Amino acid sequence: MEILPWPATILDDFGMKELSSQQAEDLYELVCERYRAGSMIVVSNRAPNDWYALFPNPVFAEGALDRLINSAHQVFMPGKSYRPMRRPNQDAAQRVQAGERARQGGESGS
Repeated sequence: MEILPWPATILDDFGMKELSSQQAEDLYELVCERYRAGSMIVVSNRAPNDWYALFPNPVFAEGALDRLINSAHQVFMPGKSYRPMRRPNQDAAQRVQAGERARQGGESGS
């Protein structure tokens, strides 16, 4: 079993808003540091092709995303969100129905 020198870096909800110049530079440095040295997990509601527009500087965008996307294993999870079935104002039966609809790819809200 291989032991990585650092735990995986996880970027959750990536792409919720555009990056500032400092954020883009920091992300570039992080991606460069982790490139072929450790794992990164990026979770986003945007397609990877949409990530370029989040960077104010296209040079940082190209450098970071080239390293990140081109060596990635991409997993796309289509379908509706499971969050509606976790709403506290729903009773147990509604949560089960919402979960069934989400698993089938249908409407998950009530």
